[in-house]
Amino acid sequence: MKCEFCEKMYETFVNHELLSNGCKLWIPSQNEERQGGFDSMVMDRHFQVCCLQYKIPEYTKSRRPFWGGQKVFKFYAHKDVSSNKYKQHNLLVQLNRMGIQAYYCAPHFIQCSDLYNNLASLTLLSNSALLKPIYKLTPSPSHVIEYDKS
Repeated sequence: MKCEFCEKMYETFVNHELLSNGCKLWIPSQNEERQGGFDSMVMDRHFQVCCLQYKIPEYTKSRRPFWGGQKVFKFYAHKDVSSNKYKQHNLLVQLNRMGIQAYYCAPHFIQCSDLYNNLASLTLLSNSALLKPIYKLTPSPSHVIEYDKS
């Protein structure tokens, strides 16, 4: 099942929650995002920094043996059309290797009603997955990232 809301909407609402929790944000331009690989840089009250790349998932039955056919959330790693490479993902891996925490941030839901309920209760982050890319991706037709609520 496809997600009912767009990535920009989710991104905006999570950024709102982060700001409401006292975090400071730096949001790059689209060109800077292409260069750095992330949608926002977050600094908390303790001056710890992390970078977030927002994604919206589909909810589907997994074909991977690891998941045993259970329903999972999944999204596709962004593939650069011009280079046929996974630059965004690999930049996140590079940030993690340099000691800068970088994560995909994706919700554990796909319905607009859940988005708005979590927005109202400031629970978007607690109902989202933070997935740390640690391995570089090589060119292939596509790479799928799957996760469940745990």
